[in-house]
Amino acid sequence: MNEDLKVEVVTSGGVSAGDAEHAGTAIRDVLAGSGGSATVTLSVLADPELPRPSVAQATVEQGPRRVRVQAAAASPREAVELLRRRLAVRTSAT
Repeated sequence: MNEDLKVEVVTSGGVSAGDAEHAGTAIRDVLAGSGGSATVTLSVLADPELPRPSVAQATVEQGPRRVRVQAAAASPREAVELLRRRLAVRTSAT
């Protein structure tokens, strides 16, 4: 684990502790060795009619650079995996 990278995970709705831990680990894996800080928000919306009620968002700050990504899915874990892939693409593109 990279100790230079600070990751804060904020949850709302029916998010389990395991899903929150998975979100922090996923972000640390993508950003390993890069330093900076990240805030991850993981939410489950209470509307059972929504096809993708789980939302994962991340804001990453690395020096003067800020990257924001978001993903929605049927489950928190799936939303985190989509977020992980999007973050990997966004941080490798520049």
